[in-house]
Amino acid sequence: MYARSIDGHLLYVRDYEFETYILTDTESVVKSDSRLTNAGQFFSMSFVLPVDPTLIVQRTGYCCMDESQYPPNSVDAEDVKIYFNDTCQKEKQQSKRIFGCQQCHCSLPLPNRSCHECIKQDIGGVNVTIKFQRIKFNTTLANEIRYPKKLEERNGKVPYSNLVAYKPDFMEQTRLVYYYIAPGACELAEGCVGGTGWRRLLRFSATLQNMGIQGVIMGRLNYFLGGPPSELVTKYHLFEYSPCHKHYHFYH
Repeated sequence: MYARSIDGHLLYVRDYEFETYILTDTESVVKSDSRLTNAGQFFSMSFVLPVDPTLIVQRTGYCCMDESQYPPNSVDAEDVKIYFNDTCQKEKQQSKRIFGCQQCHCSLPLPNRSCHECIKQDIGGVNVTIKFQRIKFNTTLANEIRYPKKLEERNGKVPYSNLVAYKPDFMEQTRLVYYYIAPGACELAEGCVGGTGWRRLLRFSATLQNMGIQGVIMGRLNYFLGGPPSELVTKYHLFEYSPCHKHYHFYH
């Protein structure tokens, strides 16, 4: 660890490299990016990231928060990793004729700086390049990183499809917040709260993983649909269309 000035901010920093593996099936690799069709192929992506990844919203506002395709008021300062987009620019207010948020910024007041400007001026930025490379399948390595090591059985058999919550993410992102519920809010329509005004709520995020031996094919999801629910999404009874939010929720 050493002292260094980054974009005019004096910081104590530590250099490091990060490496990890993504284990999946052959078809999914090619669907994610055709540049990974064969073993050994790779491509790189570059990002500008805040050198200090804490309190991003508190220091830069919504400069780097991408609200596109999310319901109104979705951005949460505790879930920045979900909404962070370093390509967000200064934008004009979206036309009221457009349904749903279809650009980086929709919450008012709109940021008057780009994400890169906010990071540089308020925190200090670092240029990061991530290299994605397809490697030849290795059974020993795959078994080391596979999660879970053993699939859950029911009546002696592994279910074809079995979506369950990933507990480490659930525990890490559970928190109490104070939130104002306005008259007519979707939280009332969906029975999440018992009344209007300030409420103390337990919030959590759910990362779903399929513990079965067969994929759950849901097709493409559009969070702002004007038509009836897609049969592909609803047939497993895991998601339902919310007429209030006009997007899909977990079935409950």
